[in-house]
Amino acid sequence: MHTLGRLHGRFQFQRLFLPPSFSFSSSVVSPKLTRASSTRSAGPPPSQYQATETYSDTRSDMMIGSLLSSILRAESLNSSMEILGRYKEPLIVFDRLQVLKAVSQTSFQGKASIKSSPLKNKNNETLQKLCNDITRDVHLLSLPDLVQLLSYFGKLKTNINPRAADTILSLIEESGKSLSELPPEDIRSIVNSLVLFNIKTGRTELIDHIAAIVAHQLTSKTFDCHVSLREICRGFARLGRWPKELTDPLLGYLYRSIDVMDDFSVAIIIWSLQKSNIPLKDWIFEKASTLILESESTSVVSHLLWVSGKSLHYYSKEFYDKMREILLSSKARHWCDPRLLSHMLWMLAKVRHYDPVLLDRAAEVALPLLCRMEPHTLSSFVYAYGYFNHPSPALFKALEELLVSYGSTYAFQNSQAFVNILWSFLVLELYPVPLIVQVFKDEFIKVNNYLPTVLQLDNASMTNPHLSLPSLSPSQRSSILSQTLTEKPITKSKLEKNIRETLNKLLHSSKGDSSYLFNAEKLHIPEAYMPNGYSVDAEILLDANDDPIPPGNQNFKWSQAGLKQLCMEDVPVSQKRLSKIFKDTKNKGEGLYNISSGWTDGGRVAAAKRRIIIEIEGPFHYAVNIKHELGKSVIKRRQLEAFGWEFIQVPYYKWYPFRNNYKAKWEYLKRNYLQKKTIEK
Repeated sequence: MHTLGRLHGRFQFQRLFLPPSFSFSSSVVSPKLTRASSTRSAGPPPSQYQATETYSDTRSDMMIGSLLSSILRAESLNSSMEILGRYKEPLIVFDRLQVLKAVSQTSFQGKASIKSSPLKNKNNETLQKLCNDITRDVHLLSLPDLVQLLSYFGKLKTNINPRAADTILSLIEESGKSLSELPPEDIRSIVNSLVLFNIKTGRTELIDHIAAIVAHQLTSKTFDCHVSLREICRGFARLGRWPKELTDPLLGYLYRSIDVMDDFSVAIIIWSLQKSNIPLKDWIFEKASTLILESESTSVVSHLLWVSGKSLHYYSKEFYDKMREILLSSKARHWCDPRLLSHMLWMLAKVRHYDPVLLDRAAEVALPLLCRMEPHTLSSFVYAYGYFNHPSPALFKALEELLVSYGSTYAFQNSQAFVNILWSFLVLELYPVPLIVQVFKDEFIKVNNYLPTVLQLDNASMTNPHLSLPSLSPSQRSSILSQTLTEKPITKSKLEKNIRETLNKLLHSSKGDSSYLFNAEKLHIPEAYMPNGYSVDAEILLDANDDPIPPGNQNFKWSQAGLKQLCMEDVPVSQKRLSKIFKDTKNKGEGLYNISSGWTDGGRVAAAKRRIIIEIEGPFHYAVNIKHELGKSVIKRRQLEAFGWEFIQVPYYKWYPFRNNYKAKWEYLKRNYLQKKTIEK
């Protein structure tokens, strides 16, 4: 084994050939072996390592130093592997570790990303051999060495065999209490590696050890590295594996130290707590609010805007003014980062504050940044334009081109984000066929049949035959329709209850009483569930004389099982078949539903000349600052009208002033029904 003196001399010699930016890990110098090495290697190490005690050949030192320097100067990962492939001298485990560090730095310097420049076959073989040789002799490494090795694997994760990383993680996990001897930087490195390798399950013992160590150090006030603490917190939050035992010590530490910590560390720790659904105290939000208004860091503002968006009672006009100041600045396009843009628009959507000038400016600033946005960041950003029904032709043209270039793999791996983006296209009446095609592939539908937007895409296909859009198969549509309708909660808000009671009084009259809108006992279907995935406040059918047609299924209270069975039928369903389904399933399932006349061909729909839907739209259908209808209402109206219903929208600001004046309500609805025009806005 190397003696410390020989290693020190070798370091000094090799540094003559390396750039100043390259630093040797102190952990690699340590001759101490892991607990695993002392128990796993019963005999002496291989002869290669026995010989290293006398290994001091100056020429060899120069060659290795030159090799490391060349790799660090390489323009790409492929170039660094070609350099290593030409090196024929034997390497000991220490040398291999330093080579891997240099290679990982090359891949991480942004000269040429692994994603855009994949390794050539021969170069990949060179890298795999290097990693395999290190893994084969991993029992000779100390615990700090293992942590460093795992970090290098993380930087090269695209080209690393997962088994190699798993082997290192197992050895680190087996170290148990020895982890407490590691500095905070190494603990942070382990957590970062768990994130890089997406370890969202398993390794529970390792996470428990780390949480216990950090909690103890926070409580005993021996944890003094804010940077490491924030990265550990962020790692747990991103993995969705927040350790409960860490919460109280962290909050106590934050309370004591928040005024002396750097702004970015404070922001990341608060973000991590909110991301992990940890209740936050008022003093934390007060600090967050101060940082939002005063910080010069776009990243700090970005993370804390997201936190405030999750707890809207802390949102203030000052936040909005700060967002406008940032976006409308002439320098915005040079220093706004993608996450900040996404969080600002997401915040505006959460508070329903519609600002067309700000949205236009955000689109302008975002155009050169789209390719840098992570899927969830891009989804949140684009969602705001659909949410506010705000067109941005240049943005959506660039977005379509970008997503088409990513191909089907992007759509499948980021399905939730991808479908949310397509929803905004739909709201704005844009139909990017190459993207929509990705959604209707069998492998996509199998894992995403719970997304209501898929049903809206199918509705768009049926109502726009001239576009030749793809569509769902009958079985796919039935499955999604069933989940979309039956998984909605049955509980009603106070507004919905008021609407139902009001419509009952307006439309359920006694025969011969001409003071009511219509002369019939029961005229409408309240809270009707429709065969295109929507539910509406009320549905009414009128004949050629504007007389109501009594609903044939008014007395059917459909159970969940009955509605699910109905979703499996071909629409329209005959009255006889409707009755049989109801009879067979009326006592099965939970909850009761009213079904629209659109399901049945029992003569009622055929006789109707006008099919009317009444929607009394509350405040959440509109922007909070102006009377601007939001995208979710726009697409619902458009699609139901395309299916043949007249859509009567009653805005809350027209309906609420009537209060309990039913006569005024009758006149208002009657005027709009009989004149066959949309509600006055």
